Amino acid sequence: LEECKFPPVAKAGSSTVAVQKQRRIAANARERRRMHGLNHAFDELRSVIPALDNDKKLSKYETLQMAQIYISALADLLRAPGSSDGELSPHSHFSDSDEAHAELPSEDELSELRALGHGTPSPTQMILFAFS
Repeated sequence: LEECKFPPVAKAGSSTVAVQKQRRIAANARERRRMHGLNHAFDELRSVIPALDNDKKLSKYETLQMAQIYISALADLLRAPGSSDGELSPHSHFSDSDEAHAELPSEDELSELRALGHGTPSPTQMILFAFS
C-alpha cells in the first residue's frame, strides 16, 4: 500500500493554474501588440488627412469620418469635368508638401465659404479650399 501514492491535488491544480497564467500573459502580449499596430495605423491615417484643428488629436471615430469625407472629395475631384482629359490629375495641382500640410477651413473660413456659396460647402469644396 505504501508504494501506491498519488500526487497531492494541489500540485496538479497549481500546474494547471500556472499554465493558464502563462496563456493569459501570452494572450495579453498579443493583444497589446495588436492594439499598438492598430493605433500606429490610425496615427498614419491621421497624418495624411486634412484636419480642422491640428492641435487636437482626432479620435478613431473622427479619423475614420474625416478619411471617408476626404476620400469621397478626392473621388469627386477625379470625376469632375476636365479630369478625364488630363486637366486635373491627383498630382497636377498639388505638390507632396501641399498634401502633407493641407488644413480644412476654420470656422471663420467656413462662414466665409457659406456666405459665398449660399450654404455649407461640400467636402470637395472644403478639400479644394484646404489646398488653395
